[in-house]
Formats: sequence, C-alpha cells, structure tokens
Amino acid sequence: MDYMILIHSDETAVPERGSAQFEQMMAGWMAYNQSLIDGGHWISAANLQGVATATTVTKRPGSPPAITDGPYAETKEQLGGFYLISAQDLDQALELAARLPLPLRVRYTSPPCTTMPTLPENGASAPSRGASRPPARAAHGRRG
Repeated sequence: MDYMILIHSDETAVPERGSAQFEQMMAGWMAYNQSLIDGGHWISAANLQGVATATTVTKRPGSPPAITDGPYAETKEQLGGFYLISAQDLDQALELAARLPLPLRVRYTSPPCTTMPTLPENGASAPSRGASRPPARAAHGRRG
C-alpha cells in the first residue's frame, strides 16, 4: 500500500544554507532518502518553497474562485514537503516516518493513499507508478 508522509515544520527554524548545521541536516536527509530507495519504499518526494511564494485559491459554491497571495492561514507550522512511500501496512509506514531526520518540534502525518483508475487520453494510459521511482542515489542534491 502507498502512504503519504506530510511534513509540517517551522520554516524559520532551518539552518542557514552553507552553514555546517545546514550541511549536517542535509546529510541526514540524503541518508534517509537513500534508505528508502535501498529498501524499495521510495515512490516520490518533494520539499516545498516557503509560504511567501504560496498562492491560495478558495472556491465556494456559487462564487468565482478567489485567488490570494500567500498562505491561507497564519500558522507557526507550514507544510514543508512530503514523501510518497510504499509500505506493507500502516505499522511499517509509521516506522519509516518515525525515522525522518527531523528536529523534535516537527509534526508529520502518514495517511494511506487510494489509487485512482487510469484514465486513457487519446488511447494512451497514464504512466505506471513505478516510472516515478528514481534509481539508487538519484535523490542526492535535493531534500525529499
């Protein structure tokens, strides 16, 4: 089964790029990424840019969409990124999520994913899930 690990954190708590603390933090992420790849759990992952770059679209029934620069709500935690992983069950997904190299004051959730049917477009089918899996060591150079 596939699970999504949603990572919520305070984006202001990240060490400055290029500092020894930043490099140490990134080494932990790269090791975690490689462990997911080596264990056959990696499907996809991404880190998100800061909330200052966000645009929010709010749609209410009977009204046109409202587009607002910035996040929807003021919070101390932001959705900072995600992992989409393959695990045998919820227990294994939670064990993998618990190994995230995060500071203590970070929250993560791990809901299971439902699969969507493949919708052919012009006779072509959607790419298989496995097509997005990187080869070993491909995750380096990018967190998540």
